[in-house]
Parts: sequence; C-alpha cells; structure tokens
Amino acid sequence: MQSNSDASHKRKNPKSRRDTAVQGTNDSSIISKYSMVTQGYFEDPYYEYFVNKCQRRAPLINRGYYIRVKTIDHILRKFLLQHQGSKQIISIGAGFDTSFFRLKSTGQLENTIFVEIDFPELVKRKHALISNQPALQQLLGEKEVCSEKSPLLEINTVDYKLLGVDLTQLNILDAALRMAGVDFDLPTVILSECVLTYMTRRCSTSVVGWGSETFANSIFVLYEQINPHDAFGMFMQHHFHIVGSPLKCINSYPTIESQKQRFLHQGWNWCEAYDMNQFYCNLIDQSERDRVEKLEPFDEHEEWHVKCNHYMVLLAYSSPSISSLMCADPKLLDFKYPTINRNPPVSNKVNIEFLNNEDIPFVKRFSHITGNLGNRFIVIFGGFGEQDGRHQRLTEIGIYNPINHKMCSTQLKIPDFDFPRMHLSAASLKDGRVMIIGGRNSPFKVSNGIIVISLRSTETDKMTNELSKCDIVKKNSQSSNISLDENKICDSETRDSTVYTHKNEESESNLPSNKLNESFNNIEQNPCERVLNSISESCENTNISTNLNSATEIVPEFNQIAQDSWTEETEFCDFQLTLLKESGDVPEPRWRHAVCNVIYQGVEHVIVYGGRTMADLTLNDCNILNTVTGEWKKLCGSGDDPGPRQSHTLCLWNNEVVLYGGLNDQLLPSSDIYILNLDLLSWRKLEIQGTLYPRYSHSCHVVNNQMIVIGGVNLTHDTPGVAVVNLINGESVEYSLPSMDKNNLILFHQHSSVMLEEDKKILVIGGGGNCFSFGTHLNKTPFLLDIKQCLV
Repeated sequence: MQSNSDASHKRKNPKSRRDTAVQGTNDSSIISKYSMVTQGYFEDPYYEYFVNKCQRRAPLINRGYYIRVKTIDHILRKFLLQHQGSKQIISIGAGFDTSFFRLKSTGQLENTIFVEIDFPELVKRKHALISNQPALQQLLGEKEVCSEKSPLLEINTVDYKLLGVDLTQLNILDAALRMAGVDFDLPTVILSECVLTYMTRRCSTSVVGWGSETFANSIFVLYEQINPHDAFGMFMQHHFHIVGSPLKCINSYPTIESQKQRFLHQGWNWCEAYDMNQFYCNLIDQSERDRVEKLEPFDEHEEWHVKCNHYMVLLAYSSPSISSLMCADPKLLDFKYPTINRNPPVSNKVNIEFLNNEDIPFVKRFSHITGNLGNRFIVIFGGFGEQDGRHQRLTEIGIYNPINHKMCSTQLKIPDFDFPRMHLSAASLKDGRVMIIGGRNSPFKVSNGIIVISLRSTETDKMTNELSKCDIVKKNSQSSNISLDENKICDSETRDSTVYTHKNEESESNLPSNKLNESFNNIEQNPCERVLNSISESCENTNISTNLNSATEIVPEFNQIAQDSWTEETEFCDFQLTLLKESGDVPEPRWRHAVCNVIYQGVEHVIVYGGRTMADLTLNDCNILNTVTGEWKKLCGSGDDPGPRQSHTLCLWNNEVVLYGGLNDQLLPSSDIYILNLDLLSWRKLEIQGTLYPRYSHSCHVVNNQMIVIGGVNLTHDTPGVAVVNLINGESVEYSLPSMDKNNLILFHQHSSVMLEEDKKILVIGGGGNCFSFGTHLNKTPFLLDIKQCLV
C-alpha cells in the first residue's frame, strides 16, 4: 500500500504540470501536420509513424500547418545547399518532427549532423516509436561508439542525435552536445519552432544569448506567434492559457521589430524576419500557390490572412558574411501586395458604445446581411453563428428595431427552400423591400434564386403600441434615441433613399396616423406585387410571414394559402418572402459579390459586380437586374477596368457606383477605388491622396461626398479601423480603433453595418470568424461606432 508521503512525492509540481501541457502541444501539432500531408499539401511519408490515428482537420488548419512546415523546409533546404561541407542542424524543442527522416530519405543530409532536443519524457516516447518502425530504423544508420554513456543521449548515431534535456538548464545542454560530438565551430542552424514562446522571458532570452555565444558560425531560426494586442491575438493567448501552455514571451516581444532587437541585443550580427503572409505571397511561387488553392474547397480567406499576420519566422545571423537563407537579397525583396503609405492612423477619434441592455439579445453571426425593411426595421438574414446550441449556418431571420433596440428572431422551416446562406449580398430598395442575391450553403453548394423580403401591411395600432414602449428603453440607450422620419438610411454596401435620424427624441408613435397608413400603403403596393397582378410569370409567389415577438422566440406555424406560399400575422411586424423569377442573361450563381441599387433608365435596378464561384476564385463581370421585371443584362463598361474582385463593396454616390477594396485575381487585398458613371457606362479610377489601407470583408457607406469604410482584413499588422475618403478629390484618412477589451473582443470583418447619419454613428451587427485552431469567435453585437470626430 502506497503511503501518503509516497503519493505526495509522485504528485507533479507546477513546473512539471506546465511542461506536460507544453508537450501536449506537440501531440496536437503532429496530428495537424499529418492531416495536412494526407490532403496533399506537403510530401512527407514519415508523419504517419508518429500518429496513432489520422484525424482530418479543417482546410484552414491544414493551410496553417502547411505554411509552417513549408517555411522551415525552405530554410533547411537553402542551408543544406549553401554548405556542401560539414555542417549541423540543432532542433531545440523538436517534438515528433520528421525533418531528419524526410531529408535523409532524399539524400540531402550529406556531411550533416542532425540533433534533436526536447524534454526527457517526450524524447523517450519518440525513441520508442522510432524503435518500432523498421522504415525509421533503416534511416538512422550506424550507432556512434561513445567512450561514456549518458542518460541524456537517447539515440546516438553517426548523423542523428536525440537528446533529452530541459532547455532551462543550459550548462547540462552544453555538456550533452559535447558528448554527442557537436562541433561548435561548424556552420550550424539552431531551429526553434514554437518553443521559446512557452518559456519565460528570462529563460528564452538566455537561450538566444547562449546560441550567439556558443556557435561561431550559426543561424538562429525562430518561428512563433506575434501581435498579441488585437482581437485575434487576445483570443489566441486565451486559447493557450486555457490549454495550460500560456505564451509567456509574446507580450514582452510583441512585434517583428521587437524580436529583431532582442536578438541583436544578445549578440547576433543581423536579422531578417517575415510574417507568414509575406512568406506565402513573396517566397512561394505562383504555381505552388495555385496548386494549394485546388487541394480543398477553401473559403476562409479572412481567417487565413489574420492567422498568417500572427506568426512570423526570424533568422538571426552570427556574421555579416553569412548569406540569407530566405532570398538572394532581403533588401531587394519586392512585396507583391500593394504598398501602403505608412502614415500611422489617427487615434482617439473613434469610440465604441456598447448597447448594454438586458432586453437586447446579442446578435452573434458573421457572413450575413442586413437590410432596411420597409424603412422601419433592420432585417438580419443568413450567415454563420449560434443556433440550437451549436455553431452552424443559420436559418433564423432577425428583425431589429433601431428605435428601441429590441430584436426578435424566428426560425424558418420551409421544405425545399434554399435558405441557409453565407457570403450573400442584399440591396435595400426604395420601396422598402430587401432583395437578397447569391450566397452559398457550402463551397460545394452555391445558392440559387433571389429572395425578396417585404414588409406587409400591419394594423396601425399594433405599430403604435409597440413603438410607445420606446420610453422604457430610452434611459438605457440615450446615445441612440432615433426616430423615424421620411429621411435616410444607409445599409452596408448600399446607399438608400432613407437614413435613420435623431430628432428631438420624438418617437414614431407621435406621428399622425395618416402618415403611418400612407407609409404602409406605399410598402404594400410594391413593384413585385403589382407585376404579379398583370404578369404572373414575373415572380414565384413564395410568401412567408412570421410572428416576431420582442420577448420570446416564435417558431411560426405556416398556413399554406397558395402552392408555395406561407403567411402569418405578427405582433412585431409581418413580412413576406418571395422567390423572384429571373429572366434574360442570368449570371452564374456566386458568392462574395457586391451589389448596389441604382436608378437606371428611369427604373430601379440592382448592379452586381464580381464575386466567386466554385471554379473561379474571382470574377470581373458586371450585371444589372431590373427589380420590376426580374430581367438580367450584362453591363459592359469602358475606361479603367477594376478587374476581378471578391469580398469588395459597392455604394451609390450621385447616381454613380463606387467600388472599393476586395481581393484581386491574386487573392491579395486591394486599396483601389473605381467609380462607374451610369450615363456613360464608363469606369474611372480615383487617385488617393493620403492613407487608405487595402482591405476586404469590410462594410462601406457614402454620406454626402464622403465614403466611410469600417473594418476589414488586410495583410498588414495594423487592423483596419475606419477610413474616410473624399470622393471628389481622393483625400483619405485612416482612423484606428480603440484598444481591445479582452472581455469583449471584436473582429471587425464579416460584419454588416447601418449608418445613422444625423447621429454620425454606425450600428455594427455581427462579425467574427474561425480563429485558426483556437476556436470560433462571434462578436457580441449590436454596438455603435461613434465617428463624429472623423467627419469634419
């Protein structure tokens, strides 16, 4: 029987528990690397010997580990080519890495000693796995004959050494390396792949200094995380903290430049460093990138670029005479993505106002749309988020009241209805309808058909009773006392004829009843319904009305009144869903496109530009839809060609269409602005004066002569905030966002927004995304961006 003292002796201390958690990151990463290999990203037949069972990871994770393995492989191969004589590779914290076996099997380790170092417990596990695999044993070669044996030296062959040493014990590490026959004067690469980040600042910096002092002709290769202070960086830190292996150095050395200075201060002669976007876009050739794009259906560009912004590789050289292992001359490296005017963004001009009211349910979804429904409500449609207690593509429609900030949602259960959609676009028409175009259910399934949402006629007293409740909420949301006048509302990606405005705290209940009835009558007689009376073929009359209750979620009971229509009276508002029958030159179904409603040849039309399909990652066609007849035409413009785009925006400005941003045909963010003159059907490029970041997956509004841009993703380490562009002279200013609150993180992409023009505020709804292997983050919205200090 074991005594209490014996049990206490065997109980792990805090350091031992932390070390075990760090070793657990090896097990997770090796499974992800093997998944990446099985999907064809990288060739390495040796990972399978270190994995019990293959687990296929998501495409985003496969790509993340591909760029990691590709980066290290690029560096090692370059080093082996540069040095034909005797040389060494020392991998600290090697884990179950297979680089030795891969390079040895292809004959690339001539005159090379390969040393791997990790925790003693993990090294013993690796030794046991190698011993059970003849294919690995065969590559080890002859055992080295030693005058003395050491428990630190698990495997000791002529060209491969496996050492079990704690990296915090540098004296023991020195002795073990000497015992293994390492020559401190030979050309040497010291490789640290996500290792030093788990050590304390003092211990990790000691390793950096030890490398420069110990090896006369060496290169230190460091691959790890950076940029901890934005929303993704905080989410990433939280993940590693939860799994018990916190990133202990990232806040001490948060940027590439701070890491460079760290190595220079520890005696290294010069450094070069690149984040993974820079490496992928500039040091991997186009043919390889094209190959990667075809391996798996992939539609998480935002998450991919943001992840790559938070990992970097640094190479520190002990002598100025050592050539770069990345490229011929780092100073001449020509970055392929657009050069940015590095004027820093203006700070302390944008404020976030959270609508902290218990009666307001959070909207947690991304890749959705919002539309101005009946010039009264905001409809929230599609996207990915939380439903039925799990993350999924959403079948819920949300109705949001911007007066009292109340919202309700209802889940539609309609057979054979192509409803769950992501990366769709919507145009808010002047008669109050919302026209939803495109989107996809998955990268394999593009959504067909145009959905028209319209507000149906509702009894005036129902609306008046609902709006009279506003006074209860006004005390809790004084910043957004918004009344409805026949003025203006701007939805993201469009500029409509009406915008919610603040007007002396007057609620709509004070409006004359004839004004309300007139407004509803105008909405009821929408063009789609008028056409149905005379030309039955113009719309498929799929009618759905749902009960929108501000207190509880209602699942509608549909009363079928026609072959494919459903209707139900509601307390909050009644709305109808209709499938528009399309005719003419119908464009190919797509997603990540942009739309804008315009008056063209005296009739309201919707312009659709770009997007992507399963076959084409970016499209450059321009199509126009007659909102009355449902007829499509191709729009061929002259002048400056915007080229292929996806994930961009279109806005209306003085009956001209403004296209901004998006991913181009190389899947790189663009900062270009193009303006389409509808009378001449001619594009012109706007020359920018000042600072305007490339970005995509943003939202955009035009107010007067200013284009206001919110959020987005780019390839820099400055998270895009708010940009204001003068569309007359091209003057542009970037404004930074407030510092992130770790308890309420906001990813400013894949969101939607509504411009509250008189308040000079923007209502942001949704946003977020998958944060690599760290989990999914959904913004807690809605919230307000106060931009009045930006609009001067």
